Amino acid sequence: MKKVFGFMFGVLFAMILSVSLFNVQADEVEQATLVYVEAPDGWEAPHVWTWDDDGTGAYANLGWPGKAMVEDQDNPGWYYLYVPENMTNVIINANEGSVQTAAFAISGDNVWVTIVEEVVAGDDGDETVYTPTASTTQATVGDLPEYVPTKYVYAYVPVDWDTAGIWAWNDASGEGIYDTWPGQEMTLLDDGWFMIEIPDSADKIIINNLVATDGEQTVDLVVGTENVYVQVGEANDDGKYEATLTAEKPVIIEDGFTIYISVPEDWTQANLWAWSHPDGTGLYTTWPGEEITYDQESGYYVVMVPTWVNRVIVNNGSTGDDAAQTVDTEITEASDFYLYVGDANDEGKFTTTISAEPIVDQPEEPASSNTWIYGVVGGVLLVGAAVVTFIIFNKKKA
Repeated sequence: MKKVFGFMFGVLFAMILSVSLFNVQADEVEQATLVYVEAPDGWEAPHVWTWDDDGTGAYANLGWPGKAMVEDQDNPGWYYLYVPENMTNVIINANEGSVQTAAFAISGDNVWVTIVEEVVAGDDGDETVYTPTASTTQATVGDLPEYVPTKYVYAYVPVDWDTAGIWAWNDASGEGIYDTWPGQEMTLLDDGWFMIEIPDSADKIIINNLVATDGEQTVDLVVGTENVYVQVGEANDDGKYEATLTAEKPVIIEDGFTIYISVPEDWTQANLWAWSHPDGTGLYTTWPGEEITYDQESGYYVVMVPTWVNRVIVNNGSTGDDAAQTVDTEITEASDFYLYVGDANDEGKFTTTISAEPIVDQPEEPASSNTWIYGVVGGVLLVGAAVVTFIIFNKKKA
């Protein structure tokens, strides 16, 4: 059965597709860089976290620890992954993200990375540091692995479907990705979405409930080469389900609370970045997060978030020199509250004050960087649907 998404560890699993689906040799690849890593003893399931010079991550849709590497059966101890060519910074991590290297630079050339483990003295005692050394000289034997261009498909399915599967094929050739109907089961994420990685060549898909005979399924859906979010709707007269496809992830709130936000007068915009600590599951896929709608009647920026969110950052929506953001703000109770952005601290980040009810006279400086002011919530302002038009409400999944 589906799990109701909530405050829990976010399992983000990237499926590894068979390289036999494509015959694109590594020396023909122009859009990807091959990263090879020799994993230290004790490192299990290495992953790659990577981003470009602007800070945009290739695997923001997956969240930390990033994308799983593939074990090279011909080179014991070595793992590889093709990353987008525009990525310039890499962190290798393993053991569910509990161990990691320092960030190192890549420039588009294939790299082979060795990792040196060293115990050093730190402020809190000895700590283990993993130092990567990247070289463009091939350190493995044999042919380089073939490159398989892929994309991610996400599906949000009706509450009465027990699971979600996908059938995918290339429309021009008719070649299917899977051998038999109904295809491959998708992975359930903690936010209620299902996810799977498929080849770019598959330009048509069907989402189904993995019942081979008389099961539920969507109409044929046309997809491009980019990641796609499929929200399955109602069945049509033929008994097949219609669906809405979007490039960006819709925010679906099944159980949430409202945040009323007051920002400095010189901010012309307010954005929210929100996540679950400590697992790192994010509400939004890319920084600086979602722009928040200003409610003229209440005088606050208003946003609704799921109950599993327990950390937020408010920012001014800028990623340039004029960027401004608050400190990481902890949410200790998943109920409506007011968040007031104060002054910048010594690090240049703005402090915050949280209150269960509106503050008539705001303090010049909050008591701390994240202060809760408790009180009885009474007369909470109600917000019309137009204020949160980006929110999609669905029944809770059982």
